[in-house]
Amino acid sequence: MQSIEKLIRDYTFDLSFKQVFDYYGADALAAELTRLAASTTDPEFYNFTITFARDIAIGSDLTNSDLERYDRYLRLAGFFDAMAAKLDYPNLSVRAATVYNFGKFSKRENAPYLEDAYESVYRNQDPVLSSRCLSEMLWLRSAKFDDYWNELSQSLDLLDKITGALFYSVHMDLAPPADFFRGEWIDLIGRPQKNLSPREHAEQWVESFEMCVFDMHHKLELPAWTRAEFDPFIRFCASQDRRLEFRGDREHYRRMYQQCFGKDRSDETA
Repeated sequence: MQSIEKLIRDYTFDLSFKQVFDYYGADALAAELTRLAASTTDPEFYNFTITFARDIAIGSDLTNSDLERYDRYLRLAGFFDAMAAKLDYPNLSVRAATVYNFGKFSKRENAPYLEDAYESVYRNQDPVLSSRCLSEMLWLRSAKFDDYWNELSQSLDLLDKITGALFYSVHMDLAPPADFFRGEWIDLIGRPQKNLSPREHAEQWVESFEMCVFDMHHKLELPAWTRAEFDPFIRFCASQDRRLEFRGDREHYRRMYQQCFGKDRSDETA
């Protein structure tokens, strides 16, 4: 049998884990997955590791009894604590993958990890991960979701408006407050075309903005942003005459960064 690390690297998403589970046992498997998730500094391998661990839990060929033992040993090994430590990791993709997978483990008892991250790291700081965190808390039926959402939906803060628009863009069935897609922030990102409602226009804009943020962070190897970067970057993107461009061109993002922040990304890494 291959090592667990090799199994992760070779994983083809076939959801066949029974042989691995029987060979290693729930306790050893959970302990090794926890060690790998906690110790790796490679964002891609971290994402593979927690995906592998998640797929065992939610879509595999294990029996219900096996799955209960697996979940119990993950918790005993501190796997979810290891994931929680990545919620404020400097790398944006690591943070995003952690938020997503906390939700996809589909265990309500994991909601407090996201509640803590939302309160201490994302809220009023990062609209992209705030919206994703809220989505996963909704899925996990967090006891605090309604309070968070009521506070955000009444806020006039620009980052909260972007957060809300991103949230609504993936929850099309939810009706926003009557005045949510009105006001100065809509004027800031540009009035909608005649064939679009204010909501449709805002959702298209924030979806392009979100893709740009992720691609820019990846191409320029940026640390995860806070309000200090998001606020001016939102305003910069809104000031552009043409529709926000999402392109996989490093030079394009380098110019955007320099124009927005008045310095080259290389100035920070020199």
